[in-house]
Amino acid sequence: MRSAVPGSPPRLDELGGALSQHGITAVTDATPQVGRDYVEHVRRSVATGAPPVGVCLLGAAEAIPPGPGLSHGPAKILIPESDLPELGPLVDAIASHHAVNRSVSIHCVSEEAYLLAGAAWREAGVRPGDRFEHGALLPAYVLDELAAEGITIVTQPGFLADRGDVGS
Repeated sequence: MRSAVPGSPPRLDELGGALSQHGITAVTDATPQVGRDYVEHVRRSVATGAPPVGVCLLGAAEAIPPGPGLSHGPAKILIPESDLPELGPLVDAIASHHAVNRSVSIHCVSEEAYLLAGAAWREAGVRPGDRFEHGALLPAYVLDELAAEGITIVTQPGFLADRGDVGS
């Protein structure tokens, strides 16, 4: 949405009104790494009743103090398959969120990225609410391991249509 309205934050009143007319009561913004200005814009909009739906931000680097209509979900950590990070910084990122009682949501879509995420979780530890995004693309052999560790698997079935069978 930000690319369609460069330089200015989007108006949330009309969008929120349209969503609520369709019975949608809450939305999650999964944009990675949103800045403080964006969080404050959403906070002000929610405080004034625009949008009239609850908003959860995953990409806010800092935990958002709870307030009516605005929350943070698990911290979004994106592992790009084209540029895998080093294990140490990934472990540190998970541990730093856990240290402030925030779970993490690791997003990745390749087996290599999953293996890296699994190694980082084993080193940093798992807390309730930790989740693995795009689980529809995971190889079947990892499902029992994730379940045993208590990591929630979230799927996005649209990826199956986009990517097809990747050998899992």
